[in-house]
Amino acid sequence: MASTRRHTPTLKVKKPQVESLKGLSEGMTSIAKKSFELDYGLILNLLHVEIDDMTLTTLAQFYDPPLRCFTFQDFQLAPTLEEFAKILGCNLEDHGPYVGLGEEPPMREIAKALHLTSAEVSSWLEDKKNDRKGVSKGFSRSVLEAKSQALLEKKDWKPFNAVLALLVYGLMLFPDVENFVDFSAIGVFIARNPVSALLADLYYSLHIKYEGRRKGMLSCCVPLLQEWLTSHLPKKDSFVSNPAGLKWHKRMMTLTEKNIFWYSRELDGTEIILSCGDFPNVPLMGTRGCINYNPVLAFRQLGYPMEDKPDNHLLEEFILKEGEENPALLRKIRRAWGQIRKKPWTKKNCMAKPLYTQWVRERVEANRLPFELDEEIERLKQSCGKIKEFGQLATASQKKWRLRYLEQVEETKKIKKQWRHEGNQSQEFERLYTQEKARERCEHIQAEIEHILRVYEERVARLNEELEDVNTKMAQRGMVLELVWGDSNRWRDEFAKLAAFSNMVIEDLPKKLAKAEIAMSYYEIPSDIKKFMEYCKEMVEYYKEELTEAKRACNVDL
Repeated sequence: MASTRRHTPTLKVKKPQVESLKGLSEGMTSIAKKSFELDYGLILNLLHVEIDDMTLTTLAQFYDPPLRCFTFQDFQLAPTLEEFAKILGCNLEDHGPYVGLGEEPPMREIAKALHLTSAEVSSWLEDKKNDRKGVSKGFSRSVLEAKSQALLEKKDWKPFNAVLALLVYGLMLFPDVENFVDFSAIGVFIARNPVSALLADLYYSLHIKYEGRRKGMLSCCVPLLQEWLTSHLPKKDSFVSNPAGLKWHKRMMTLTEKNIFWYSRELDGTEIILSCGDFPNVPLMGTRGCINYNPVLAFRQLGYPMEDKPDNHLLEEFILKEGEENPALLRKIRRAWGQIRKKPWTKKNCMAKPLYTQWVRERVEANRLPFELDEEIERLKQSCGKIKEFGQLATASQKKWRLRYLEQVEETKKIKKQWRHEGNQSQEFERLYTQEKARERCEHIQAEIEHILRVYEERVARLNEELEDVNTKMAQRGMVLELVWGDSNRWRDEFAKLAAFSNMVIEDLPKKLAKAEIAMSYYEIPSDIKKFMEYCKEMVEYYKEELTEAKRACNVDL
């Protein structure tokens, strides 16, 4: 008996080692984290994504190479630019897409992006063996982490954020050589918009693995792919908890378009890129090569219906592999991103019409699925059918009991109406009683208010009398102060005159005493007169001192 299973390459998922990056991010302040998000989006959230390698390995088996999507029983899923941009917190219009394939970023541009000197950044440069390219240029993880730690300790946030972002780019989003950030990842980092390059590397990696039909490792943007897939898987407990213990391939084989969580309202208002330039779809340039993707297959994920089988022209495929030289195609891709065509806005409706669903089923029948629908899955389907029948019986029973419930409701309404009529009289008496109690209460409150008002009026009257007495006393004291001030001025003037006279006497008297002493030298003067002259001198000196002190005390300048 021929197998109904499609043969697919065996892929493994390589989980990034992020513990050291988590440690660096945990040392950031809230302001530094906000600044990081403004510059580099939500890429730090990817550090905390729980990666289920079996889920992603199983998903990869459903990849449909010609269509660039994952094809299931009756539906298709395709990662899109808009969904990746939402997860990463990037705005596709802020920066252009990455178109630097094959170009080596200048050292000065790298230093500028890291907010460091060219000399320091150049000293980090080294070559590492690359199984595909031979040799890759870039920076060692240990060097970048050591620099990040030093910047963290100094709280030099601008360069710290830049170096940490570069580590995320090189080790999680665009990994190539183990524990090494090569120039390919650095080029995307400098371009500031990783979305198109991530989508390109994802489709390119899957396509190359399928084309060669060989075992391989899926390593590019693994946390991002996990986050994207989780956003579409069923959220019901029965699927999440998996009580039957089914393996992932069996769980995915049972999925139908009714199980999928198709559209997030966070994408409302987002414009969808349909095609670019002369391409019927969207050309993507990544770090390893170029490939197209088909947004027309992802309309349901972006909130629009799938009407019919897409036109073959819109699914036209191309791929430029790593190492192939095609400058004309590269120029065409770069020009195309200057001529973007977007889907006109229409009403949101993520349903699939029968013509499209039939086309998917026919494709599945022709190309087969990667796993067989075994007996266990068939039993589950039969169980689901029985559950559906039970649900129908339960619905019929529910309708029957609903009718009985409505009858009871009508009867209850009649009884309530009677109770309401009897209760109206009681309510009227209660209302009158309440009004009387309220009136008595108001009268009591009014009496209390009047009493309080009288007390305050008496107090105000006493205060007015006291205020009048105070004003009278103040007026009397003012009169006394005016009299005292007048006397003070008059005595000040008199003292000034006396001081002037004293100054004159003090100035003349020593001169006259000196003349008298000269004259006395010619005569025989009695001793009493000499003593009197000495006394006069002493008195003049004493008087000078006293007069000076009096002027200083009275502030008189004479």
